[in-house]
Amino acid sequence: MRGINQWQLRGKLALRNGNDGGQADMFWRQDDAQTYEIKLLAPFGAGGSVLTASATQVELALSSGEHLFADNIEQLMATMPNWPFPVMGLRYWLLGVAAPQSSANNLQWNEHGELTLLEQDGWRIELENYAPVGACFLPHKIMLYRLDKSDVNLKLIIRQWSLP
Repeated sequence: MRGINQWQLRGKLALRNGNDGGQADMFWRQDDAQTYEIKLLAPFGAGGSVLTASATQVELALSSGEHLFADNIEQLMATMPNWPFPVMGLRYWLLGVAAPQSSANNLQWNEHGELTLLEQDGWRIELENYAPVGACFLPHKIMLYRLDKSDVNLKLIIRQWSLP
């Protein structure tokens, strides 16, 4: 699955950070390894955010009208400690593989050879509900839990995959 560099998905994201939490519709378009757009839209038109990345810049447009810029996603996310969204790893985990930029631990596979569990970059990632997408089988449910025991978790249900 590492060979898949271009894709789109539509799904639902739920985030819990301590006593705070929320849900959003998520639209992710991955054009290549460094170019992508992630839209998070809150229910009932309550606002949203758009994260746009290119090889030279990352921009986060918030529903408040504020725009945040950085040279890369790690730099941008470091300025937002209350927004625990592991974009760099998630880009790979969504495809059912470990991210190549760091080591992964406790990897487990199901009887079909699909990755179902790994720990990487401070997260425990559980991948479920693999289904065919073109010639591939991709997960449709992904749950992420912070390993530092902070009460942070994300749940992503993918409703639609699109491959070129």
